[in-house]
Order: sequence, then structure tokens, then C-alpha cells
Amino acid sequence: MIDVLSTLQVVLREAGFTTRLTSIERSSIVCFEDDALLGFGCIFEDPSSLLERWKSMEIAFLKRYAPSVRAAGEKAWNVYCLFLCGVAADPTQSRQVRWVEEDLERTRKIAACGLVSRDELLRALLPILPLQYQPALRAEDVTERLQMRIRTIAPIAPHVVLDQFVSPTEVVRLLGGLA
Repeated sequence: MIDVLSTLQVVLREAGFTTRLTSIERSSIVCFEDDALLGFGCIFEDPSSLLERWKSMEIAFLKRYAPSVRAAGEKAWNVYCLFLCGVAADPTQSRQVRWVEEDLERTRKIAACGLVSRDELLRALLPILPLQYQPALRAEDVTERLQMRIRTIAPIAPHVVLDQFVSPTEVVRLLGGLA
């Protein structure tokens, strides 16, 4: 289990956002901003409190920071509210949390429950994080893979390429090079 608020602030900073810790309605929030968007993230104790309070938190944020949002120019179209919770939601609550994200009034929203690891938090924040590519490689025998690749180039060479008793000159000749 992670401290979702602290981890949120760290992840946003690592992604290039400037962040600031403050409070709204007696709850700590992380305000964040970069060149393209701004917003805040609020952590709730459980899914029920998230579902009860997300709208009032959003409105309180917008009222407090209305002058800043108006002055933000084009970024005002990209105001995000993050409603997050470390406790898992039941199926009914999960469906209701998804509806929060589909509410397109006032701001864009990201809502997620059951965030017990940094990876889960990262997945929830993907819509606002810079593009990332993380290749998923399956475990395999690299020697076998190398021999398979060599077989496509020189079908007679895959076993001799890795044989320490075969000279490099012979390997180049078998691969079709000049030796």
C-alpha cells in the first residue's frame, strides 16, 4: 500500500509538472500544472466518500482558483480533476466511479479506486502523463533466439556461430560474407 497523495505528487513532478500541496474543504490536494494543462488531485479515504464528495471538491477548486484558470489562456480547456482512492471499490461503486470520469461538465476527470501500488497510480494517470513506451518482453532463451535469427540469414550457420572452436573467418564465410 502506498501513500497515494505523496506518490501522486512525486509522479506528477517526475512527469514535468510543477506541483503544490494545499487544501480544499479540509482535505489535502495536489495542484499541478505544466505547459499544456493544470488541475488538482484529491485522495479520498474510501470509494463512498469519493462518490459523495467529488463534485463539491471540483466546484470548491474552481471557485478558489477561478482567476488563475481564467488567466491560464488555452490551458483553461485542459483542467483536470483527479479523484483517487487507495481502497478498492465494489462492482457497483466501480461503475459509479467510471461515470465520474464520463461527466464532462466543467473539467476533465480521472477517477480511480484500489490504487495500492505506484504502477496502478501510473496507469490511472496515463491520460495526463507524457507518452511512454514500456516494451513487454517475454522470457525466452536468448541463445535459441539468436540461432533462430541467424537461421533466417544463413540456414547452415546457426550452430557454428556460437561454437568457440569454429574460427571467426569460417563463421563469416558461412554467413555469406567475404572471408
